[in-house]
Amino acid sequence: MAWTPTNVANCYADPSNGACRPELLAFVSFLIQYVSHSYDELYSDKRKKLTKIEDTSVDEYDFIIVGAGSAGCVLANRLTKVKNWKVLLLETGDEEPVISTIPATMNIITESSIDWSYRTQPERYACASQKDSRCAWPRGKVMGGSSSINGMWYVRGIRQDYDGWADLGNPGWSYKDVFPHFIKNEDMTDRDFLAKYPGNYGTGGALAIDRSPYKDKNDGLLLTAFKEMGLPEIDYNSNSSIIGTSHIRFTNNYGARHSINSAFIRPIRGRRENLIISTNSLVTKVVIDEKTKKATQVEYVDLKTKKTRIAVAKKEIIVSAGAIESPKLLMLSGIGAAGELREAGIKPVHELPGVGKNLHDHVDVLTLLIDFDNTTSTINTRKNMENDFANWMSTHGGPLSGSGLLNTLAYHQTKYETIPGVPDIQIYPNSRLVDRSSNQRIPFTPLAYYNRMEVFTRLLNPESRGQIKLNNTDPTWSPPLIYANYYDNLNDMKRILAGIKFVKNILQTETFKAKGFENYIFDECKQHKFDSQNYDLCIIKYYTATGYHPVGTCKMGPKSDPMAVVDAELKVHGLEGLRVIDASIMPEVVRGNSNAPTIMIAEKISNVIRKAWTS
Repeated sequence: MAWTPTNVANCYADPSNGACRPELLAFVSFLIQYVSHSYDELYSDKRKKLTKIEDTSVDEYDFIIVGAGSAGCVLANRLTKVKNWKVLLLETGDEEPVISTIPATMNIITESSIDWSYRTQPERYACASQKDSRCAWPRGKVMGGSSSINGMWYVRGIRQDYDGWADLGNPGWSYKDVFPHFIKNEDMTDRDFLAKYPGNYGTGGALAIDRSPYKDKNDGLLLTAFKEMGLPEIDYNSNSSIIGTSHIRFTNNYGARHSINSAFIRPIRGRRENLIISTNSLVTKVVIDEKTKKATQVEYVDLKTKKTRIAVAKKEIIVSAGAIESPKLLMLSGIGAAGELREAGIKPVHELPGVGKNLHDHVDVLTLLIDFDNTTSTINTRKNMENDFANWMSTHGGPLSGSGLLNTLAYHQTKYETIPGVPDIQIYPNSRLVDRSSNQRIPFTPLAYYNRMEVFTRLLNPESRGQIKLNNTDPTWSPPLIYANYYDNLNDMKRILAGIKFVKNILQTETFKAKGFENYIFDECKQHKFDSQNYDLCIIKYYTATGYHPVGTCKMGPKSDPMAVVDAELKVHGLEGLRVIDASIMPEVVRGNSNAPTIMIAEKISNVIRKAWTS
């Protein structure tokens, strides 16, 4: 089975929980029966026994790609265009299930079997409302990686982000250099939008981009309020100022999630015999020849048979496991800070102290909880929800083709950001369905059904830095230790406080006053006045959350940077035949979402690899 809702066990463990009523559990059973399978089980490479992988423990390839996330899927597509190159794509997770392709199910598929369900180490200043102050960090453990479980936003970041990378000593990474690699993969299907913003997007590429096809009954509500607050309507992927507001552009393909697996792997799977895909395969080590300093092979465990296998790379091994698992794999392979490796019982093979360092993430603060009445809520019965699923399965239409309230964003510049047109705050809404009697969130219900709006304030340029470390008790099989260190740098707190102050003005707009919306005051902060900084400091402590964009743990930089892990071609410093290609290489996170830049990174370096081995 490709998908199981692992967190449903909480309901069975506590049947008195008002949010876990029998009809809710019946709905979960419906989901398991009808949308937990994967269409990808029908591909020939899944039905046909692959003799070499099944019956031998060693096989040889030209390239081995570790991780079938956003970067890995793009790389597998581009490298297999060379017909005589044999490419192995290894993925720890399972095939992408039907439920993940339904846009409104994002909140159902996180903390399920296709999510790594990471938790940070206890935070000093953040996430106090979560158990032990350990922040939840969802990451995709499935074909397509986090592009199969994320909010589907297509946001590139801004010119200054990439020019900043180049200024740090990374030639070829300026905005001028990377822009064509964004455009190449885009298929913007909104013709009106293309006409309004000519030259901003590509068409005919592999990845569909559009507005949500379903207009929720409250669609445009927040957009109107933001305009009333003085924010102009913009295209946030433009080359000019992006201070303003916009409908979100999604990787939505006519009502279905267009994950990077859907866009880059499904069209070629079974058609290119030189692409071998092995799911449920956990890579435990990259083997480095200590004399030649060359990466030669990987060791991986077939999670279904529990057998260890070896794959040999004739040309290169590419680690694309993401900002958490990529540094972990390097450290398991003896690449990192020697002292830390020895503490974990790992023999140091190559000293690179920057591995796992420079971890940073956008910081989100749940700022407003706005109660909706019966006229603005979209609560529905189980029977109607099941019918909506049936409708989506046959038409890809209806409320499940959208993301509820998650359809608008805004960019704001606080007084702490001095570059004209450059934002340091992003604002966005989300849907929440609560049981009014207990005030508990009702789980397992799609974003299309809600009775409360959440409004988040996101810090776009955090200065705080954390770290990924191995779990010394069981380095291989235990999740790595994640130290997010939110707000360790006081400047982050200053910026987010200024952003929260701006966001609160939404409540004073005529748009919101006319609706008679009621703002919910957080229980942990009721002792403070809502308009006070003490209240804001309280919600910062209790209601911080991940921005879903961890980056930086295999930092790109020149040799002169002691914390750099890879060079401008994403080759690991001091080693041959090994690259890291994913969001972990970003020296600084972009002022946008991380999925589009990760696709761009893989596209750009796939060209470098092909040129290096064919010229």
